[in-house]
Amino acid sequence: MSCILSILGENFDVDQFVNKTNISFSIRHRGDIISGTSPIVRKSKFSMASISTSEKNYCNITNQIEETLDFLIKHKKKLQIINTFPSIDFATVNFGIDSTIDEEHLTQSFYFPLELIKICAELGISIETTLYKNDMEIILEKKHKKKSI
Repeated sequence: MSCILSILGENFDVDQFVNKTNISFSIRHRGDIISGTSPIVRKSKFSMASISTSEKNYCNITNQIEETLDFLIKHKKKLQIINTFPSIDFATVNFGIDSTIDEEHLTQSFYFPLELIKICAELGISIETTLYKNDMEIILEKKHKKKSI
């Protein structure tokens, strides 16, 4: 999952939102236990609806943007509720991207077409990018092995 649409709120009625949109969101309720690699048990401070808008890999931002734009256009009428639904603290599309920054490449930039920016603004959705270290999976695997020894 390389681009995720997430809608969150501390007092957000996620079940009612999902029923009204009739989109197959994954949901988390405030107070649910957050699973992860940390041995510390954490509970969610927010209720959340999330869905993948693109399955393209982390090195293909252009196709992630195209698929996400297609998703937003297809579901625009259903997602317009974001602007009026009570207790939504924020909504965002988050593009996961492999970082290409190294000794030879000191910067990395991303272009978001006006059409994506426009539909996100109309729907009350922010745009976010998360950079991942290229060998992140290997690093996490090593960390997990150390903890289980």
